[in-house]
Amino acid sequence: MAPRYKSRDTPIEGPYQYSYGMEWKTLSAVAEKHGTSNRIVKMVRDLDKDEYKQLEKFDFSVVNRDRSDFLRHFHNLSFTSGAVLFNEEKQIVACAYVCPTSLASSHLFKLAPLYASNVEDAFTVIRPLIEEVKTRDPEARFLFHVLSDTAGSRLLIPLFKLMNIPEKFCGVTLYSRHYDNPIDKQRLFIAHNNSGHFDA
Repeated sequence: MAPRYKSRDTPIEGPYQYSYGMEWKTLSAVAEKHGTSNRIVKMVRDLDKDEYKQLEKFDFSVVNRDRSDFLRHFHNLSFTSGAVLFNEEKQIVACAYVCPTSLASSHLFKLAPLYASNVEDAFTVIRPLIEEVKTRDPEARFLFHVLSDTAGSRLLIPLFKLMNIPEKFCGVTLYSRHYDNPIDKQRLFIAHNNSGHFDA
């Protein structure tokens, strides 16, 4: 399908997208092994006013767009859970979110986004989310997408390959002209908007 569209109006290839699905136990084992940071994790719902403002600023620093209005609606959803990681100076250095997706009978939970500066912080910030999801649904499976040319593709994909965790190629974004996504790809492990990923 992509060659057909490339030959017409959208000849420029953008990021490739890879999908991963795994039991909560598998993701938990990976997170326990690699999420070894001693930094403090706090759930978004427990942030005070100043900490929440800091979260909005952190999001802006990664995405390079003001998503404060969107984030307020997103966090107000009863089924959305989020976590942030504070460094020693009490500054947010990572964040992640999870919410159910598809029918309840599928037991699927989408992990997105995940922003962090390194693997240790990335897996540390998702650990409480895994715990919360497994309590909510003991049969839970996690679904997430990784984009090429990001921290996720550079650090997560090789790790999952070593563990024989299968990946599925989902697609490629095609553009009519060159598009330079302003997001900080060095902190993008998992994009937020995984189908369009313009806002990531």
